[in-house]
Amino acid sequence: LKLQFLYLIAASPVFVLMTNMGVLKACALLMMLALASGAPFVDPAHDNSHLIKCNASADCGAGRECAVDANFKVDGDDQQVCLHKELFSGFSLRDGLTGFTVFVCTLMASSAGIGGGGLFTPVYIMLGGFIIQEATPLSHATVMGNALAQLLINFPKRHPYVEGKGKPLIDYAAPLLLLPPQLAGNALGVLLNPMFPPNALIIVAELLLVFAIYKVFTKARMYYKEECQQENAAKDEKVKIVADEAQGYSTDAVTKYSEEAHMMLEAESKVPKHYVLMMVVFWVLFACCFVGMKVAGTCSNIYWVLFSVLYPVVIAFVYAGVRMMKKHNEHRENLKLPAVRGSLSLDSKTLLVAPTLACGVGLVAGLLGLGGGELMAPLLLELGMVPKVASATSAYMIVWTTSSDIVHYITTADLNLAYTLFFACISFVGALFGRHYGLVFAQKYNRQSAIAFTLGVLLVISMVLFAVRAAETKVADPWWPFKNPCPSS
Repeated sequence: LKLQFLYLIAASPVFVLMTNMGVLKACALLMMLALASGAPFVDPAHDNSHLIKCNASADCGAGRECAVDANFKVDGDDQQVCLHKELFSGFSLRDGLTGFTVFVCTLMASSAGIGGGGLFTPVYIMLGGFIIQEATPLSHATVMGNALAQLLINFPKRHPYVEGKGKPLIDYAAPLLLLPPQLAGNALGVLLNPMFPPNALIIVAELLLVFAIYKVFTKARMYYKEECQQENAAKDEKVKIVADEAQGYSTDAVTKYSEEAHMMLEAESKVPKHYVLMMVVFWVLFACCFVGMKVAGTCSNIYWVLFSVLYPVVIAFVYAGVRMMKKHNEHRENLKLPAVRGSLSLDSKTLLVAPTLACGVGLVAGLLGLGGGELMAPLLLELGMVPKVASATSAYMIVWTTSSDIVHYITTADLNLAYTLFFACISFVGALFGRHYGLVFAQKYNRQSAIAFTLGVLLVISMVLFAVRAAETKVADPWWPFKNPCPSS
């Protein structure tokens, strides 16, 4: 306890000096709280089945120590198991290296508009010394810090192909169409995951990542060629490149549209509160079902009741979202307003295909344990969004998807306070810098393709880390049997 207070006193002036930016002050306070909190060891109280018994610390891996676990008893007797040390019971070089790596990963992930879960989980396992049951909640908390920082940066930004007051960079309509089916598919994927042989899932995951990488680099190359053509045209002074001529429009063109059209453009320049409100209502309903299913346990009676309730809710919200978006699109067409380049198309084909693909992304993410953002961002690019809009919208969606996991971890006490605050704050700060300067670079040098190329590189890294982690996982049965997802039923 004395050591923790010494850390707190020593760190206080450092954090004050490092937080001249107002947005970082709250994060600094949380970091100071992390310094002063914690027990000697990381040990969630509700589940100890994954812990390894030991006789001495030599039996444990790096970063872990053999200690008596007060939460783990057999026939009333305390057990000695390998526990991860608490953050500031002995801050180590390993902790510092892990934190630095998380910062670098967040810089890259935020510039591409993804959460980075495919990067953070292997980092926590390979560098931090955490086991998968500890690394997964930490990874979700880190992704949440990343996504919130991106939202803070993206919120005031405007669409790259709309002049004047413009419209928000984040496409608030797209999540109504994509997020409910994505979460529904994820819930189904998590349920079906135990059925499939681990080796088969690993192969499918790698093939899927290869396909996503190919599609992302194809899009990035397309945007790069287009940017080069625009540069050459501007240099030759043959064509004047103006945003509203590139399939966008200008809200300053006061004589071009009718008064009613201008009213609509004025409304589009603001955050659509009704879309956000619908997302809040859906998130509350989904979080209740999701947490309820987790707490009740897979295949219990309550689990199946909540599972059966979830899908009608998803269908109802997608239907309501489609109706709202079609009505808005028809109104725009009646006012003869052009479609905006880089936004999600609202034609009938897209309104049918996009939710189906989103459900597939969620299903695959749940089955394979991949981050939804790593797959949703390429899907948004494939649906026609330009990199700036796709990355901002993907980050906005990650806030909703990750927050439901955070609520679950809070209810089950799976989040260790000190490490959670430590890594979430590092992620938040890294994302502030990564997202800000990523957008500045894309704007200054007219290189939106850089965002897409960065996404492709991150997917390659995720694929390699996933393969390394899979190679280290011992699969007991080489015959790849299919299993019952409810073995106790």
